[in-house]
Amino acid sequence: MMIEHKENSNFLQNTAGISIVEFFWGMGLPLVLESTFLQLFLKDLGATSFMIAFVPGIAFASQALFGLVSAYWTKPLARKRPAVIKFHLYPALAILLFGLFLLLSNGEHSSTLAVFFILYSVFSIGIGMTLPVWQNYFVKLFKPAQLLPAVAIMMIAQSAGRLICSFFIADYFHSRSITPSNSALLFIFCGLLFFFGSFAFLLTKEEESKADTQIDRQGFGSFIRQAFKSTLGDKNLMLFLLSDIELYAVIAVMSFYANYAVVYHNISPAAAAGFFVGFNYAGQITTNIIFGSFNLFQLKTKCVISRICSIGAVILLVTGTGLPVFLGASVLLGFSKAIRSLIYAPAVKIISGASDTTSIFAAASIILLPLSMGISLLSGKLLDTLSFLTADSYRIVFGIMGLLSFISIFFIIRIDFTRRSSTGV
Repeated sequence: MMIEHKENSNFLQNTAGISIVEFFWGMGLPLVLESTFLQLFLKDLGATSFMIAFVPGIAFASQALFGLVSAYWTKPLARKRPAVIKFHLYPALAILLFGLFLLLSNGEHSSTLAVFFILYSVFSIGIGMTLPVWQNYFVKLFKPAQLLPAVAIMMIAQSAGRLICSFFIADYFHSRSITPSNSALLFIFCGLLFFFGSFAFLLTKEEESKADTQIDRQGFGSFIRQAFKSTLGDKNLMLFLLSDIELYAVIAVMSFYANYAVVYHNISPAAAAGFFVGFNYAGQITTNIIFGSFNLFQLKTKCVISRICSIGAVILLVTGTGLPVFLGASVLLGFSKAIRSLIYAPAVKIISGASDTTSIFAAASIILLPLSMGISLLSGKLLDTLSFLTADSYRIVFGIMGLLSFISIFFIIRIDFTRRSSTGV
């Protein structure tokens, strides 16, 4: 009975800790990651569609190139919590510095666009180093039966923070144009949310892993080879990772549909920057409750449902017009994105059977880099090249992304989601 009480207490404490972090980060994410606001902000600075496509491209490249560095550095650590907190602070400081730059320059400096991409690269590198360590950290905090409910609560907290921020953005820009000078305080606020919210990890209670304390420091080259061997050698795991082509298609759509709505459908910038994101996160919250808290359907079914949602969103964007259509597409994109966020880490843990998945998360980012970065950059290049087609250029690109989502279903069908025993990797 005492053991059960302790386990319940740890579950509540750990869930509270990771959820508070995600709430604070969720409050800032609509400004800097998968952000409709950022599309409009960069357009005001004179960025082309191809340059805007570099925003998710930089994020994916940073995850791929720097995730293995943090995975290698943290693998021998018996306790990962200090590293998780430290890695969260780097991106927070980068966003804070950009906000201060806008404030001091009044957003009128000729190098603002260059400074943005420099500091956004630093931000993305920090995120890239954080993700595999963070994903491995929270999957090890919970027993298998507790993991999905805990992740669901965490993602609901993040989505709630995003939802609050999205409506705040809509209200903030209701009487203001989206310019660098008007955005300075928002970036500063975002950086501070990230910074102080990261310390909520101190609430989590991490158990020292005996296996980790026995790991000898291996060379970085040997570590990379082992990470790739473990990942590439698992056909079932590779099928699951390749199915992530749908995620990159969804992010490509989300990177451009706000500009499409504002330029060709007379949607106000405030609605595109705020309400699109708000409805997207409302969809994410609903999804996490249904598929996480209530844990409806098996993992494979959840994956197929996410593809149906993303394809439905594309159909709405290609064939429809008006604010209700864009809000409906936002909800469906939120459904798709939330399902992926909810199941990705637990699915990798189950499919791989690895006790420490940090290196797998990091290696996966590199293996999929041609898809993650390529789809984003190709979308931006196509929009610039086909700009003479006006609104049809967006419809063509969105249609291609819908086709990629459909193709990913064939990978999902072939995946065995049966739990494997730990490999000790």
